[in-house]
Amino acid sequence: MTNIPYILNPTRLTGPIFDKELRVASRRRRNYLLRSAHVILLTFLLVSAWISILHTNYARGTARIAYLAQISQQLALVIVWAQFALTQLLALLMLSNAVSEEIASRTLGVLLTTPITALQIVLGKLLSRLLQLFLLIAVSLPLLAIIRVFGGIPWDYLVTSLAITTTAMIFNALLSLYLSIHCKRPYVVILIALFILAFLYAFVPLVAFWIMGNVMPDRHVANMISLSNPFFCLAKYTDAMMSARPGRWTWFLSWPMHCTIMLAASAFLLARAVRAVRHAALQQINGHCSPAHTPTAPSSDYAASPTTSRPLRQRRQSADLRAVQGCPLLWRERHRPCLRRRTVWIISTLAALILFGSYIAIEDESSLTYTDIQTAYAFVFLALGALVTAVLPATTITNEKEARSWPILLTTPLTPTNIICAKGLGALRRCLPVWIPFALHLVIFIAIGYIRPIALLLFAFIATGITLFLTGTGLYFSARFKKTTTAVIANLLLPLTLWLFSIPIVALIALAARNENFIKPLLKLHPFAHAGFVMEATVRSSFYLTFNWSDPLNGRKATSAILALAFFTFLYAATGFFAAYRAQARLRKDIF
Repeated sequence: MTNIPYILNPTRLTGPIFDKELRVASRRRRNYLLRSAHVILLTFLLVSAWISILHTNYARGTARIAYLAQISQQLALVIVWAQFALTQLLALLMLSNAVSEEIASRTLGVLLTTPITALQIVLGKLLSRLLQLFLLIAVSLPLLAIIRVFGGIPWDYLVTSLAITTTAMIFNALLSLYLSIHCKRPYVVILIALFILAFLYAFVPLVAFWIMGNVMPDRHVANMISLSNPFFCLAKYTDAMMSARPGRWTWFLSWPMHCTIMLAASAFLLARAVRAVRHAALQQINGHCSPAHTPTAPSSDYAASPTTSRPLRQRRQSADLRAVQGCPLLWRERHRPCLRRRTVWIISTLAALILFGSYIAIEDESSLTYTDIQTAYAFVFLALGALVTAVLPATTITNEKEARSWPILLTTPLTPTNIICAKGLGALRRCLPVWIPFALHLVIFIAIGYIRPIALLLFAFIATGITLFLTGTGLYFSARFKKTTTAVIANLLLPLTLWLFSIPIVALIALAARNENFIKPLLKLHPFAHAGFVMEATVRSSFYLTFNWSDPLNGRKATSAILALAFFTFLYAATGFFAAYRAQARLRKDIF
């Protein structure tokens, strides 16, 4: 009888790890800054919508009430979808080093020698970091309740979206935590998790539509996919809410069934993570260490081929050491692999399957010649390139700090300029392969004749501006912060805030205020607007390119468009170089 309170106590599943992680999280400024940025962003959305309401020409009465309901509905959709995407991405980032930091500091084996179990380690790490994301979701609930006063938003849609967002966030967090057991570097965990999610949420639906599209209607296929795909499920419920047709809410769209499937998949990942943590801890206790978490030595990474698993002494006997030429740090960054060769092959295969699978699925509808389809491809490739470019440069200096090799590097004769240039060039070398699929896509469709050849040059300008801008800011945040996760989150929030919220929302406010002269300069600063205008001009049979919002086909010719894109690329590149210069000034600050 004395053990009944202990058995019924839910904290026994988390143990002291949960309490320790909460105490550490309460002392981190990044969590408070993240919540403050979230509140400011939501407030900015509400103010922008209210300004657009004030500048409407609707008369008072029923027309004004109907317009208020429409605005509140659109604003709620923006908040729900932005929260849905942002929490999933933050879950991947915040759990990317959950277990790897314990393995790298060799404390995981010590934890297992205490009464703490592997389940308590995993749940303590998971729940303590998910709690920060739940606080972000809770911040938006009062705002959604205020918006609902204007009408147009049913409560069941808000509850459904919250449940779908929560289960998807838990699944992503467990996937990132499980990968952190097997991968040493957080950015490797993030990249592998993103490709796994792209395979599950993009490639599998494409294959399902291609195989079952001729057997049953697309609507039934989408309903089946929505059972395990949170994007499809939330999109279906959003479409049903917008169309206001309750008859479309079939049992296939039952959100409890979808959430049950996602929780079952999360439980499977949890069981695998507990088993992997116990195995890694036992290996560490016995004096063994997995190749992915081998302590880094000054010459262990580059003594021989990084893909072999033989000891370093045997590799030195069978292979010649490579001579260092030029700047040693630059040589190291040039020869440092981003991913293992097997991982690169897996990711390349998944990317090729997703890309060509989408070609086959869309070509059945004869839609590859449409401008909207090609613009969607351009947006996806640019978003993928910006995402990877935001992650990799932000890890260059923080990896040295976490490995305790940063003070040693600063005692060498290398100047701050040498260090920043070497880190920047190494980050650029690792970021360039992510743009290869976009280049192949353009080359294929240029060869077919769907896109004009000048698009390759114009998109090269856009990709160059994004890469240099995010590389410079990544170097700055990597020098500014001590933890890789913090630097990556900051470098990801910068383009999200700038390109996804700030510029579009200010443009919408200017549009509502009938100030079209203010809209054009804003759109010229947006690289995704550049991509849309380029596709609009190059896919159609026109020799003219322009950056005019109202009519993309009338205005500047190709030469003017090239000069305009080169100018804005120069602006983004100059901003990136300035950020790198500021990173150089901060190299010797906050060393320890």
